[in-house]
Amino acid sequence: GDVLDKIGHGDIARVKLHLPDGDTKIETIGMSVAKPVNPPNLDGVGDNTQLMHLHEPSLLHNVRYRYEKDLIYTYTGYILIAVNPYKQLHCFTDSDMREYIGKSIGVRPPHLYAIADRAYRSMKVDGCSQSVIISGESGAGKTESSKIVMRYLALAGRPPETAVRDSEERRASETLASLSEKVLGCNPILEAFGNAKTVKNNNSSRFGKFTRIHFDKRNWLVGADVVTYLLERSRVVRQSPDERNFHVFYQLMAGLNDVDRHEFDLERMSAYTYLSQSGCTEVDGMDDADKYTEVVTAMRTCAISPATQKNVFRTLSGLLHMGNIEFVSTGDSADSCRLKDERPLSIAARLLGCSEPVALEGLTQRTMTVGAGKAAE
Repeated sequence: GDVLDKIGHGDIARVKLHLPDGDTKIETIGMSVAKPVNPPNLDGVGDNTQLMHLHEPSLLHNVRYRYEKDLIYTYTGYILIAVNPYKQLHCFTDSDMREYIGKSIGVRPPHLYAIADRAYRSMKVDGCSQSVIISGESGAGKTESSKIVMRYLALAGRPPETAVRDSEERRASETLASLSEKVLGCNPILEAFGNAKTVKNNNSSRFGKFTRIHFDKRNWLVGADVVTYLLERSRVVRQSPDERNFHVFYQLMAGLNDVDRHEFDLERMSAYTYLSQSGCTEVDGMDDADKYTEVVTAMRTCAISPATQKNVFRTLSGLLHMGNIEFVSTGDSADSCRLKDERPLSIAARLLGCSEPVALEGLTQRTMTVGAGKAAE
């Protein structure tokens, strides 16, 4: 907008606003609201600190200007602002990553690779741990950003070919190279067991995580571990309308072969309360069968044996059958109950590896401690 004139003591102004549709509108607003506009040659700068007038409206305008040109990253000093494009962009290839190796922030266009490279180089120079904090609202792209940073650090921490001089070092190099693949390979597993569809985000992380990537004195990647916390465990048994349970349950139903489905007594998806109660079983643009294949491949990459994989899927199937257990009153008292149908419990007990009578007792009887003894109801 343009300030036409000021009223009174100059704290109120008549402003001519230029609307997005090309029309104009005259409004009277306080001068505390009217902020100075930057010259057009500063539109779309890569660092907001380069703006002549830096305030919230100019920052948002610059970020939006860049976003409309598919430039989703903008610096504010050493802070990177990322706006989710909700589409695939072609700026995340291996060649793009190599362009940022050893480059200071500002030399190349704004990118997550530059932030990851600064953390890696600071670790090498200072000899101490570094942290990259990724925060934002649901659907902002935190999960994808984390994977991008991990990919870069795995590439940066890969042993260089020129450093391999003897057979022992060559074997160590090959081991570390495969380790970097395992670090990246754990992402599909984390997403399958920790992410779910919500009304705001089709791939929302339902837990917090702190990922630690370890390097040795040569700055080679030697390991990683993930600390998770605040997992939304209640989602397993209850989902809001138009939301889903954790991805892995739907991937299991879509990807298991007929032999395993028969062994786990799995039927159609709508037969299970834990999957159908919200009315949403599919996600646009997400193929659960393909994702199941990715999870199995990731488990294999992370050296999870086929027997362990099958036990994991057996346990997940047991949980689905547990969700179909229903209780009815026995009529003896308000607190007493029995199973409406014993078949779901029988299947769940078999899959979970526990005795059916013990499981039945645990679900239908209550034990109270009275003094030094116990009394069962």
